[in-house]
Amino acid sequence: KKQYPSIRITSHPGPLTLIDGTPNDADLLHAARIAGRFSKGRMEQMTVEITKIGGVTTTHTITPMRPDEVKQEWYI
Repeated sequence: KKQYPSIRITSHPGPLTLIDGTPNDADLLHAARIAGRFSKGRMEQMTVEITKIGGVTTTHTITPMRPDEVKQEWYI
């Protein structure tokens, strides 16, 4: 977990998301919106913690992606 940036949804049950590569802040917020889509929360806003490599954690309020925003080619 500490080798990768991670996203943890704190306002609802949801996945712990590990990010591979070298994402910038916009990439991490985009990934947080995707993770929010697959959480158990159905509110318009949710709170996430983003931890970068090195352990710096920041808290953000995000809007989860709507189902129509998730591209079909992203599914495995």
